[in-house]
Amino acid sequence: MDEVPEIPGLQIRSEIGRGGMARVYVAVQTALGREVAVKLVRPRSEADLVHLQRLENEAHALAGLQHPHIVELYDFGRTADGGMYYVMPLLPGGDLRGWGVPVAEERVIELLEALLDALTHAHAAGIVHRDIKPENILFDRTGRPLLADFGAALRRSRSRLTDEGLAIGSTGYMSPEQARGVEVDARADLYSLAVVAYELLTGCLPFEGPDALAIAVAQMENPVPRLPEALRHWQSFFDRALAAEPAWRFASAEAMREALEEVAEAAERPAPMPPRSLRWLGWGLGGAALLVLAALLVLTRDPAADLDRIGGLIGTGQLLPPAQPNALDAWLAARRQGVPAEELEGLRQRLLESLRAEQLEALAQGRLERLLPLWEQWQLAVGALGAHADPLVVAHNRQVEAALVPELERALRAFDRGEAALALRLVDASAMASKELLELASRVRALPDGAKPFADPGGPWLRLIEKPRGDRPGYALMAAPLDPELWSAHAPDSAPCKAPTEGVRGCIDAGQAADLAEWLSRRTGARYRLPHRGELAAGLDRLPRMPMYALTADCRRVQRSSGEGAFKRGLERVRGFFTGRRTQPAQSMPECSGQWALALDGSGQARAYTRPSPAVTVVLLREVPPAVGP
Repeated sequence: MDEVPEIPGLQIRSEIGRGGMARVYVAVQTALGREVAVKLVRPRSEADLVHLQRLENEAHALAGLQHPHIVELYDFGRTADGGMYYVMPLLPGGDLRGWGVPVAEERVIELLEALLDALTHAHAAGIVHRDIKPENILFDRTGRPLLADFGAALRRSRSRLTDEGLAIGSTGYMSPEQARGVEVDARADLYSLAVVAYELLTGCLPFEGPDALAIAVAQMENPVPRLPEALRHWQSFFDRALAAEPAWRFASAEAMREALEEVAEAAERPAPMPPRSLRWLGWGLGGAALLVLAALLVLTRDPAADLDRIGGLIGTGQLLPPAQPNALDAWLAARRQGVPAEELEGLRQRLLESLRAEQLEALAQGRLERLLPLWEQWQLAVGALGAHADPLVVAHNRQVEAALVPELERALRAFDRGEAALALRLVDASAMASKELLELASRVRALPDGAKPFADPGGPWLRLIEKPRGDRPGYALMAAPLDPELWSAHAPDSAPCKAPTEGVRGCIDAGQAADLAEWLSRRTGARYRLPHRGELAAGLDRLPRMPMYALTADCRRVQRSSGEGAFKRGLERVRGFFTGRRTQPAQSMPECSGQWALALDGSGQARAYTRPSPAVTVVLLREVPPAVGP
């Protein structure tokens, strides 16, 4: 093993991997006695400093993410010789490249669901991974997948680490816009994840070539490959997920997961029984004859007759597939036959107006559940017709967005993402949503969904106890008492404490709790503090039961007399009887004698502590301010 620098708190054991400037070691965190993985990077030239800067970006990105399918960052820092290290869990399960291909559908679906959950969390925090590939999908000893290596990540709050025109990512997996080195968003990650899924199912990449340029050209010019019959129910999923233009892809990880659920349902349906061989041959010959006849009819068809037919289909409401025949397919066929664009323009406008009219009634009634399928069809039709910039389309999109804004704002006021479930699906289906609407939707996605736990980027899991109402703020409590890992991230040099409950940090006093709350507030951007006694009591039934006490912000007040002793006061009364002078009454002042803590064992018992104890922990409160306007 090469000589490694000393890193405070770590004992390096052995090297387990290397590549370029990076070395990965097994080490032991001496404070906790646990094995960890340490990635150490040493720059060898001035050019390597750029990579080191990306690695630091990875550390900052990971520090703000806490998710069961994202590799956790325990610690990071600089070494004495100018290198950089960061400490992660030791993951003995290898990476996705170790899976043999092809992989069973149900296993691919399960993996995608976990990774899409991770990307939903990362994208909500404004982080785009930009380098999703099999080597960056790791597994722990239980087989749980974790997304790793955020070294190429972009954050909305930070400037780009690359100049325009420099592609960051892995050949074969990066999106077309990423290969061109232009600005990317979350849809680039969804494209890369779709490539991974395609490779797992088929054993090959969807677009291949001898070099990065050839692959990029194939992505832009070639259609998505057709899947074999056994995987045909995945075709529409990949047609959208691997679209060359980002506007045609899934707008979010949540939208991609909803489409994946439809694929899973289709995969579970039994396949139809194959026909008998002779009948199959007869149908095949008959079908071939029909195809030849249809081709002859298409070649000899009069374009003028096609235009009349399109107008008739629009008039009878046969607008889109799956209806057969339908106006959209007929219009597209006429365009392929070379009918001049000016002759088709009027029919395109009529088709768009008819599709818009179907949505206006649902809009007027405020029925988003009825609008959703019509809106999804509208998006696909607009794309097929190449009408994104058409004034009618732009105006209609603005009208729909105007109807979605109140729904999203209502969810913000209620502090409940579930209130805007339909509105968010409409946003996801939109290929041309405005920046303002996407930002508003992003704020709503950061809200908890009903009673489910939620977390701030870089913060602990929380449970909402009281929603904000009007101008009155609400609050959430930590879903579990303080764990040693969060405490270690805040105070890495603190003395160990053996709490009576495994996985909980004890020996916390009010001053330490206040410091922790201030640190979490800076880290997450939300306001954390110790709860008052009534606030904690209201959420005790939502916390796990254990033989420990959680601190509150309330002191036990006792009265302390500030007057003289009882004997002196008696003498004063005697003197006063003879002299007529009144004695001063004894004065008492409230004094804080210990901090109230509530039992977490379900009894609701309160006890005051004057000093830290292994049985005393903390459950911080996270304030939920009233919703403000967008």
